Amino acid sequence: GLSERFKWQENCPGSATFTYELFMQAALMFTAA
Repeated sequence: GLSERFKWQENCPGSATFTYELFMQAALMFTAA
């Protein structure tokens, strides 16, 4: 869930930021399609 995502982000800020970037990129491409 979203809460687990935020907890994981606190534990691994670098990896979480990278995953967040990929997620936002995918979301933008999905909405643009």
